[in-house]
Amino acid sequence: MEQNRRYIIILGLVLIVVIAFGFYIFMNRPRPQAVSIAENFEGGDFSLWLPDSDVPMDPNNPGQPVNWSITTTQEIVFEGSYAAQFFLDGSQDDGTIWLEQEVSLNPNTEYEAELSFQFWSASESFNQLAYVVSQVGPEDLEAEEDFADLGAANLVEGWREYNHTITFTTNGDGLAYAGFGVSVVWETEIVYFIDNVEITITPT
Repeated sequence: MEQNRRYIIILGLVLIVVIAFGFYIFMNRPRPQAVSIAENFEGGDFSLWLPDSDVPMDPNNPGQPVNWSITTTQEIVFEGSYAAQFFLDGSQDDGTIWLEQEVSLNPNTEYEAELSFQFWSASESFNQLAYVVSQVGPEDLEAEEDFADLGAANLVEGWREYNHTITFTTNGDGLAYAGFGVSVVWETEIVYFIDNVEITITPT
């Protein structure tokens, strides 16, 4: 009887130690860290940003897509010396172009992303010539429908800030994709500028 009591006491002490150790490991486990990205294009190039597009074919040049480009420029900037210039031949009333960056995060983790940037339009227009787009999430950005519409591109003449907040969960590889750009909805050529991009991705 005395021996059984001793075994029970030892087992209880072992269980307490195991629980305490597990609690210590849980409380001191590595926690996902917030990721911050700030881009002013001051290097005169895109560094980790990749220009990409989803544009129609050009009927005047069989087998070729319509003209588009995303370049750094000193022509019009919000702050500093450079900004990103977005040009798209929208004569086919279609097309989306963007800058995209791959971000390494923790796998299978929920995050909230806050994205903001300054956007320049040459004029204010009641006609929606194009709209501003962005996205942050676990899926690679490949097409117009992958983006969220942040509103018309011609809301004001000059610079205007656009913002986007997104909650998403990473896949097993922990990768996310952040992108922003412009999508044409009117049969016209468009030229816009983006500067002072800020992205914060925080575990929830």
